[in-house]
Amino acid sequence: MLIIPTEIELAAYRFQITIESVIYIFQFRWNTVHEYWTFDILNYQSVPLISGVKVVINYPLLNRYASSLLPPGEIIALDTSGKLDRVGRNDLGDSVKLIYVTAAEYDALI
Repeated sequence: MLIIPTEIELAAYRFQITIESVIYIFQFRWNTVHEYWTFDILNYQSVPLISGVKVVINYPLLNRYASSLLPPGEIIALDTSGKLDRVGRNDLGDSVKLIYVTAAEYDALI
């Protein structure tokens, strides 16, 4: 399991992270109109692999995307408080942790 770093102070940001020996760029944006977070995953050359993924609590966020270019595991927004039904502006990185689990770890969870 890997915790994907998030910055609750910023409404939009990007960073580079290595997942299973591959470098990815994550971009996060807060949608002020509809009040939710989205993220994009880009390759190390900044080519988009997926865009506009809405961050939903306790849901496999990569499940609907079939691409060998994406991380082979799963990303889940885990509500550590157990009290939320959606991710608010200041929740991501605080009471909601974005975690990456390998395919084997994910299979063991379900």
